[in-house]
Amino acid sequence: MEKTPRIELLNTISQFILTQQLSHPIRVGVDGITASGKSTFVRELSSLLHQSQRKVITTTLDGFHNPRIQRYARGRESAEGYYYDAYNYNEIIKHLLIPLGEGGNLLFKTQVFDLKADEPIELEPTLALSDSILVVDGSFALRRELQDYWDVGIYLNVDYNIAEERAAIRDADDFGSATEAKRITHTRYHGAHKIHTQMAKPMNVATFVVDNNEPIKARILTSNGI
Repeated sequence: MEKTPRIELLNTISQFILTQQLSHPIRVGVDGITASGKSTFVRELSSLLHQSQRKVITTTLDGFHNPRIQRYARGRESAEGYYYDAYNYNEIIKHLLIPLGEGGNLLFKTQVFDLKADEPIELEPTLALSDSILVVDGSFALRRELQDYWDVGIYLNVDYNIAEERAAIRDADDFGSATEAKRITHTRYHGAHKIHTQMAKPMNVATFVVDNNEPIKARILTSNGI
C-alpha cells in the first residue's frame, strides 16, 4: 500500500504515543474546530494503536454535555453559550481523566449524560489496564481546565471556510438544509472556537498541530513532542 502523507503522519504520531513510558494509561486529547475531522482522525489513529496489542479506549466528550436548558440559556445560536455552557468539565475530569491519570484507580466512565434524552445516566465504571491508551475527540479538548490532564494533545488545524463547507454537507439533515447547517456552524460553533483560540491558545499547548485542510495530505505543522 502506498504511504500517503496522512498515513506517514498517523504513523509518526502513533509511534510517539507508544514510546511514552508512564505508570498509568496514556491520555490523548484531539481538539479542533467543528467539522475539522476529529472523529475520523481518532478512528484512524486508534486503528494504528490497536496494532500494538495495547488496549485502546476510544471515546468523545459528547457524553459529558450539560442539560439543554443550560446549554441554550444564552440563546440557541450563542457562541458564548456553546463555549461556556455546553460541557461539564468537572465531570470529564472526575470520571475520565483523573481515574486514568497518575495515582488513579483506573475505574473510568466515558458517559454521564445522554444528549438525545437530555438526562443524566448512571453507568457502571469500566476498569482500564495500566498500559491502556485513551484517545478522546472533543470540541475544546485543550481548554485550560483540561490541559494538564492530557499526556498527548493533538490539534487539527482547518480553515473555518473549509470546515463550514464540510458541516453544510454533513449536518444538512439535522438543520433542515445545507445553508442552515453552514450558518449555525459559523455563528454558534465556530464563533465559540474563536473564543477558545483566544482563551486557551490550543495550538500553543498541543503536542502536535496537524494541518487537516486536505485530509489525504495532512501534515504536522508544529510539534512539541519530537
